[in-house]
Amino acid sequence: MHIGQTINSSPVAQATIARRLLGVAGFVLLIGIAAQVRIPLPYTPVPMTLQLPAVLLAGFCLSPVSAVLAVLGYLTLGSAGAPLFALGSFGLAGVTGGYLIGFVVAAGMVSILSRNRRGFVGMSLAGLAGTAAVLALGTLWLVGLHGTSWSAALTVGVLPFVPKAVVEVLMLVAGIRVVRAGRRPLN
Repeated sequence: MHIGQTINSSPVAQATIARRLLGVAGFVLLIGIAAQVRIPLPYTPVPMTLQLPAVLLAGFCLSPVSAVLAVLGYLTLGSAGAPLFALGSFGLAGVTGGYLIGFVVAAGMVSILSRNRRGFVGMSLAGLAGTAAVLALGTLWLVGLHGTSWSAALTVGVLPFVPKAVVEVLMLVAGIRVVRAGRRPLN
């Protein structure tokens, strides 16, 4: 090896790094786009968005490090002013900050938990565990930083989102399994 030559300078290693970087960048954009689908609810300051399925998909598709980097990239760019956060969101400074931090945990968790689980149940449990992490951190954020009572935090920050999240996880896992199997869904 000579000076200036890196250990991973082979074309295969470079292609692998490029593919990982593209995957991370693609999921940064996907999460940002999914955040723009925002449905405000009259009884909670937390809007419904499509961010969670995008974050879970990153976990299912990327390595744990890449999945976490994708969410951190989204949070970094959004915090720096890129129009990636949901309209009207204050990002990490707002009531949804705990959920955003939960996305980091969820992406890595889903990636780790789903690595050796290709079945519907195993993948669904991985997705539900990631969802639970997001909801738990969102609740802690509401209680700890915004002075919301536990019962109110659960009422406005968890309960409205559980049915939607369960459906999203099940649909996401079914879709991933169809794609991985190379089958087309029935019409």
